[in-house]
Amino acid sequence: MESDDSSKWMEAMNEELKSMAHNGVRDLIELPNNCKPVGFTSNGCENAFLNGNLDEDIYMEQPEGFAKKGNEHLVCKLKKSIYGLKQASRQCGSKFIFLILYVDDILLASSDLGLLRETKEYLSKNFHMVDMGEANYVIGIEIFRDRSRGVLGLSQKGYIDRVLERFNMQSCSSGIAPILKGDKLSKMQCPRNNIEREQMKKIPYASAVGSLMYAQTCTRPDIDFLCRHVRKIPK
Repeated sequence: MESDDSSKWMEAMNEELKSMAHNGVRDLIELPNNCKPVGFTSNGCENAFLNGNLDEDIYMEQPEGFAKKGNEHLVCKLKKSIYGLKQASRQCGSKFIFLILYVDDILLASSDLGLLRETKEYLSKNFHMVDMGEANYVIGIEIFRDRSRGVLGLSQKGYIDRVLERFNMQSCSSGIAPILKGDKLSKMQCPRNNIEREQMKKIPYASAVGSLMYAQTCTRPDIDFLCRHVRKIPK
């Protein structure tokens, strides 16, 4: 390499090969009959595609200038995805984990139990953590499961019950839909006398709408149209 930055390129290549070795990406073997190796490519960010397991046999030439001495004839049998493979982005996304942080609480959700355990172990080594076990609530939202049906859901029933009680509607009857065709709001429905105004004080309109919007944002997208309808200023 004759570039002015050749030393940096060599350093980057060595770091990448170390990452591959650390992640168990490949094994050096004899090339099986009737198989053709792919060329070696190097780009992208460190470790970006070094975790996806492959479902097929792929053989790769040893990188030029970095072949193992005495074993230059061997090829790399890939055990995990690397840059440049058409399978890389698909395999990289086959396992995922969500980390939701709220103040000092962390909620983890993953498609792979092994990855979930690894993440918890890593966090415990670097931070003082208390494992609270399987989560049932997060920021007031209930997490419910029915593994027999493969169901994982969220519920704000407790929050909605408190909202109904706050606005003296705990005894109201449920309807078949949040809003029906033809339902309209107008100024004609506003309080017209002192008695009606006193009654309306028990139900602050803006606060009630805000409470509905919070439920709609978190777990009730089905009342989105209703929320947009009732927060408009009636004419």
